[in-house]
Amino acid sequence: MRFDRDKSHDAPLERVRVWIVGFAACLIACTHEPSGPKTPSFRRDIAPVLAQHCTAKECHGADPAPDVSLDLRAPFAYRQLVGVPAEMGETRRSRVVPYDVYGSFLVHKLAGPSGAHEGKKMPLDPDSGESVKVSPLPSRFVDDVLANWIEAGAPDN
Repeated sequence: MRFDRDKSHDAPLERVRVWIVGFAACLIACTHEPSGPKTPSFRRDIAPVLAQHCTAKECHGADPAPDVSLDLRAPFAYRQLVGVPAEMGETRRSRVVPYDVYGSFLVHKLAGPSGAHEGKKMPLDPDSGESVKVSPLPSRFVDDVLANWIEAGAPDN
């Protein structure tokens, strides 16, 4: 003989299970913060790139050319960039203006365009002293990393 269990007793238990699962889903959805793009870190994402590509001999490192006063080695770069007036150009931009990508001289030096008396686009070829044809900087570094960091207020992070 086959034993059939009375399923009417399972109905209240099933409703409790459905309620608990629904409540848990709502709780997770309500407390989960949307994950937007993270602000790039100056120390993690920007300083190493500047140190690697901009601090060669007679550039922006320990042994700069006489007319260079910008030190982009990691311990000095942030203080040398953010809120500091650029020393060239007619527009007298600051090197990095928090929240203002297009007002930041560094962006113009790396991506162009440069204005009158603003020097050459960086980086320079170490042999010829001319702007490189193809930038050695990581792909989309200026647009995706540097610009997002500046838009976030150029935090010292």
